[in-house]
Amino acid sequence: MSSTFSTSRLLSAQQWSAIQQSLQIDAALLPWTHLNQAWLLDSAFSDSTHSLVKLDTDAGTYYLKWLRKNLTQQAFWQDVKAWLGYDLAQGYQYQPDWAFLLQQVSPLQIAQILLAVSPSDSQQHGYVLSRAIAGHNQPPKTLSDPALKILAQQVSQLHRLAVNETAVAENWMQKTHAFVQTLDLQPGLVAHAVDKTLACPIKALMPVMLDFRWDQLQWQEDMPIGMVDMDAWVMAPASLHLVMLELLLNAEQSTIWRDYYVAYLAGQGIDSEALFSQLEAWRDVFRLILFRLNWLGADNLHTWLSAPKNFEVV
Repeated sequence: MSSTFSTSRLLSAQQWSAIQQSLQIDAALLPWTHLNQAWLLDSAFSDSTHSLVKLDTDAGTYYLKWLRKNLTQQAFWQDVKAWLGYDLAQGYQYQPDWAFLLQQVSPLQIAQILLAVSPSDSQQHGYVLSRAIAGHNQPPKTLSDPALKILAQQVSQLHRLAVNETAVAENWMQKTHAFVQTLDLQPGLVAHAVDKTLACPIKALMPVMLDFRWDQLQWQEDMPIGMVDMDAWVMAPASLHLVMLELLLNAEQSTIWRDYYVAYLAGQGIDSEALFSQLEAWRDVFRLILFRLNWLGADNLHTWLSAPKNFEVV
């Protein structure tokens, strides 16, 4: 998961050289000829997934990140791997592909990823080098109507990348049902949640960011303008993204967002009613999984499951 970085330390030339050597970065592949300054950004959280360096060069500003050693101790990524078989470090090599796909449809600026290397027999450490984009990751206290409109457009555009293959969707459902039944929860609670999904099978998967939050976006003048992090993108049903948004938006925001979303989908010829019916069937399973992932810091199951159902079909 991405982290908030609170302080920075200017690196000496020797310190930067040591990082390059440790990560086995070929200097010939770097997109600049002169490095002006480099800063190591310190996370505000001790369990941060990545170390991050900001690089000011003659070709612009870049960010280099690599995994901290304690990844295997981070429950989020271990649970994502148990659920979908997704390994963050091995997924590095696919991040340029994700960025390219999103660039084709997103109304937001997607950061260009120039180098993405996964660990291998010959490469001890993985890393990702991306070009900086404008903005900051501090969302406004209140989301405006124009901001909600762009956020609705962003999600609706992801449907253009949907995969409608029965075998793929069935495999995804099997993994999800299997994972949720391993959770240390009341058996009756899990069984009831799973039973509700059986009458509404998943038929399509689209890109979904598993650790999506407002601070995953770049903001400028209270508007979302870009996205940098490609760590947790997977193919999943739209209803999972809707469950996340339902927990992020308040009732008024949900109504505004939904109206824009439905209008955008109508323009693509997509039946939004079916999507929200699927949400009704899968909401409990996805909330249970997000609780296990500690998404948004969820720590009280009763409160989590009782959160308002702002997209509920009435």
